[in-house]
Amino acid sequence: MPQEDILLKEFPKSAFQTQMMAELTKFLQEPEQVAYFQQHPDQLAEITSNPGAAIDDMYHVLHDEAINNRVGRDEGTQIVWLGPDVDPVARVLATRSLTAAGGPSADCIAALVTCAVDVLTLAFQILGAVTIARNLAKTLAAGLKPAGLIGLEVSVNAVLQAASKWDKAVAIARLAGQIFKQLGLKQILQALKDNLRWYQWLLMGVIMAAQLVAWFASDGIALAAEIVIAVVLVGVLAADIVAAVGKCGWAASQAVPAPAPA
Repeated sequence: MPQEDILLKEFPKSAFQTQMMAELTKFLQEPEQVAYFQQHPDQLAEITSNPGAAIDDMYHVLHDEAINNRVGRDEGTQIVWLGPDVDPVARVLATRSLTAAGGPSADCIAALVTCAVDVLTLAFQILGAVTIARNLAKTLAAGLKPAGLIGLEVSVNAVLQAASKWDKAVAIARLAGQIFKQLGLKQILQALKDNLRWYQWLLMGVIMAAQLVAWFASDGIALAAEIVIAVVLVGVLAADIVAAVGKCGWAASQAVPAPAPA
């Protein structure tokens, strides 16, 4: 069963409405949102005059996203990225110290940023944010620091050296976990908020926050199970990791096999 269908099955409309109504109420009470809607009273009136309709809109955004992803259509009420197309390599290189002797090369940093974008794109696609995954990944990767990227050496090598599909999936999940920790959940949700319509980022934020907590509470094992089936995206990431290891001059180390799921 397609992942989007599973998501909709786990969150039937009645349960979705109950959960999201509570989230919408909290959302409207946040001081930041109170200030925002004071400047945009027409938007507040649209929500408060019929909150049930606003919740229905969010449900249909998710539902239409699932349908369109499944049948490969571009039309419909898909979640659309409203922000700019960011160049994460240029952003990260701009923060790199040009005076640090013996530091990583620009090619090394650029290759690691590319790997980070691949990893984040894969994670966000699995989360269900298919149509915005790449843009969200690029925007967030632009906020990574060169020192943090260099600190991924062991995890990057673990992906390269993984012998089985399961070991590779676990290694990618753990690499994703490190990148997410460097970014922080607050920064991820802020990127959604800044670049989506209010009801879209509220919807995706709630789903992503819950799923991310579940993934990394299990040390990435839950994410690994999803990665195993993402063959094409994993192949792209693997090729970029090979390039990064070469450009950074890292000696590949033998990875320890991960326990398979029971």
